[in-house]
Amino acid sequence: MNDFDKTFSLRVEEGYRKNKIEILEKIQKVLERLAPSLSTPNFGETISFGPGSEPTSPDRVFLFDLLGIQPKEIQTVLKASKEIKNSWRILSNPFIWLVSLLLKTMIKENAKENELQLVVLYFAIHFYAGRQFKFFRRFFNQQIMDYAINTLSNKFTLKQEGTVLKAVFAIAWTCHLKYVNLLRNGSDLSLKDYILNLNTRIRGFVIALKSHYEKVKLEKKYVNVSLDAYDDETKKERETSAGKFETLAETSVTDFISDSVNKRILILVNKLTKITTHDIILIINNIKNSDEDLKLIVDLYKNLLSLFLQEKDKNITDIKTTFFIKYADFVFARSYTKDVKVERIKEILDILLAHNSENYIKTNRLATKISFRKAIYLYLIFYLQSKA
Repeated sequence: MNDFDKTFSLRVEEGYRKNKIEILEKIQKVLERLAPSLSTPNFGETISFGPGSEPTSPDRVFLFDLLGIQPKEIQTVLKASKEIKNSWRILSNPFIWLVSLLLKTMIKENAKENELQLVVLYFAIHFYAGRQFKFFRRFFNQQIMDYAINTLSNKFTLKQEGTVLKAVFAIAWTCHLKYVNLLRNGSDLSLKDYILNLNTRIRGFVIALKSHYEKVKLEKKYVNVSLDAYDDETKKERETSAGKFETLAETSVTDFISDSVNKRILILVNKLTKITTHDIILIINNIKNSDEDLKLIVDLYKNLLSLFLQEKDKNITDIKTTFFIKYADFVFARSYTKDVKVERIKEILDILLAHNSENYIKTNRLATKISFRKAIYLYLIFYLQSKA
């Protein structure tokens, strides 16, 4: 059975012939918008292929409109197909099926190579954006990233090509040439195999880079260094506590995204503040889904660690001590202070709760608001300590 191909091929062909120039121009504009973020070797740089939910986002919806097919039509056919398993999440996206059928049509219509390359790159960037966001979520440590980029071996396509954009294109175009006959065949199963092969190649590209990044982070060869000059003009590298603290702040939030709520910390915070575990879990999970709020936590950590380092002349190993918890509590309790870092910490806590807790917003009791702030603060502090 070829339900998808039979249902939509003629309509895609008609839409392509009618709107070919506009389709290619709009795809070109999408790629031009994304190019600055992709034209570097920094594989931690997240791009927004959208923005918004697919397939109705601006970077995708024009294709449905110009080809005269709506997402719900494709979804209906896919659900009825016996050849496409509903459990294959990636294959439930109408957008990828439409692009694959567009490529099939372009080959049939003898499209120029540069036109095919444009659409293949557009298709590949769709996969790359999703995978890259899943693994990095816009949070990476710049020191680790710089070291990771500089230590890429020649086996990495990124090393060979020099930028993410060129690397993604090289992988996608090689894959396309290898499996182009699947598009020529054009059956539902052939289109499915083409889609999965392209996705697998891009996924492997991102995973390999993520693994290299994590290896560098684990080995800690990236550590922030300062150069001290001596009378004989020789220099040596000296690890700085400030650099380690900044790295800890960023890597802790990266882990925070993927880690489950820490039950031990949850129970402890509940006992100390009387804020329900349900409220705390809800707030933490809401924060994880907001890039803006995650950046605020990095900011909170950096401000607190800076205070800890400057006022007490401590190093990173002291974070594991009870003194660190007592000092953090002292910072929280400070009032009528003109210290901008303390004020910023308090401001961040208020913003986080205003964004993520209806109960915090609803209550007019100052004591309750303070308890909410302390609960989230303590959870974040104990979590940071667990990562030190």
